[in-house]
Amino acid sequence: MSIRFDTIGQRLDLSVNPSLATMTWMWWFYYDDFASDTEWPTFVGFLGGNAPCVQLNMNAGQMTIGENTYNTVPGSYIVERRWYHAAWVRAGETNNRLYLNGQLDIDDQFNLIRNGLAGIIINGQDGRFYSIFGCMAQHRIWDNALLTQAEIIKEMRSPIAVRKLDLWGDWPLHAGDGERVRDYSGNARNWTEAGTLVNGYPSEPTRQLKPPKIWWLGEVGGITFQYLRPSADTSLGSWTDEADGATNIYAHIDETSPSDADYVQSPNNPSANIYKFKISTGSDPTIHTNHIISYRYRKPDSTGTVNLKVRLVEGTTTRKEWTHNDIGTTWTTQEQTLTEGEAATITDYSNLYLELEAG
Repeated sequence: MSIRFDTIGQRLDLSVNPSLATMTWMWWFYYDDFASDTEWPTFVGFLGGNAPCVQLNMNAGQMTIGENTYNTVPGSYIVERRWYHAAWVRAGETNNRLYLNGQLDIDDQFNLIRNGLAGIIINGQDGRFYSIFGCMAQHRIWDNALLTQAEIIKEMRSPIAVRKLDLWGDWPLHAGDGERVRDYSGNARNWTEAGTLVNGYPSEPTRQLKPPKIWWLGEVGGITFQYLRPSADTSLGSWTDEADGATNIYAHIDETSPSDADYVQSPNNPSANIYKFKISTGSDPTIHTNHIISYRYRKPDSTGTVNLKVRLVEGTTTRKEWTHNDIGTTWTTQEQTLTEGEAATITDYSNLYLELEAG
């Protein structure tokens, strides 16, 4: 999802900031209307005297890096009502680069200072809260890390952070209270909302669905993602839902928000007990990268050894199989990425299943 900003004062604040000596900050954005600009609308910035920021030239739709409206360095003109990916790579006070859709757009050698920094902000900077009049999604920051152009392109094409090293914050900006501000990097750097924030447009550049989830990357009017979810039970074995029900148990793992309150479960002391469910129909993405299967698992107590085997099946043919041995008692998130060769073997995206085998 994304967050829509269309009123001055709507923003996300964080009272801490990365070192700024070297960092990479990237995000997706969609701009509605340049004519609505009342000042230089600011995508991201730092709180502090004339702190660096990335913004648009007022009423012009031209990307810039600067300190408020000072020492601004111009870049490309963007088009209204189109998704863009931006990556700000700061290698020091005199070296700031901006990549737009994976291509170098601004290579700035001006001295952008960092006086008395007091945090970071989305949709504003240094007390100048001028709205962008559009949507933003999928913010990520790496501290003390200069991502290369190749790394930026990989991140741009992935709904989850590819590079975990130096990841300072990861904010998908999902819909809903709490989710809009949540940091998924594990560093607990959650935003504080200001103003009344609302969800963005349904046609997102990326969609991130919490477990269980399956992603296929495809090109649909630009870089986008489709997601496939459990859609029907095929064979239960002896599996049930969390209340020992045996009807439509797939619905207990068909989630758009993370919840460990409902789940599917094998019988006690399982022996090759298999639950198979249908995956919702997707279109062929025509490329074979970023096929990601995600889910969470655990065993209910420490008694005995339980292994979990997972299979991706097309029709009756297994396309990928993997095993978790001696699983633990705490919920564990697993993301399994198909190799390009494995993804290339899939021919019918309307005929896919997952099998969960406990033993």
